Amino acid sequence: MMAAIQARKVKLQPFEVALKKFQYKEALNQALLNKQNPEVVLALLEELIERGALEVALAKRSESDYNQVVDFIKWKLPDIRYQSLLVEVARVLLDMYAGPLVFNSGDSLSDLASLIQQEVAISSQLKSIGGQMDMMIRMASALQNHY
Repeated sequence: MMAAIQARKVKLQPFEVALKKFQYKEALNQALLNKQNPEVVLALLEELIERGALEVALAKRSESDYNQVVDFIKWKLPDIRYQSLLVEVARVLLDMYAGPLVFNSGDSLSDLASLIQQEVAISSQLKSIGGQMDMMIRMASALQNHY
């Protein structure tokens, strides 16, 4: 009986332990250390948003902690599957840190803002192309049904 109870006990990851203790900033820092599995960070970000704790997790960061978050966003932002989540995280980050920080040409905030603008422009172009392709497919279908 005791072996069955011990077999069920699963060792939690460090970020899970911090999350259970409501230490959101520490949970995010621990998840960002796991570079082999970015989905862990993305799932944690979604969980933080659902808990209304994203601002808490992003607040009062040291420069290195802040840069870790920005670098992760810049790394994964081009992936369309994660764009809506990462744009929301970037928006919160920009709202929190844009005022107190001075933008330099090499500053990671300005780099992030620039990357977001590029991705928005690309998304707009892709939507436009998608609409044009949809119209062409409908026209081709209508012509095919006509003959």
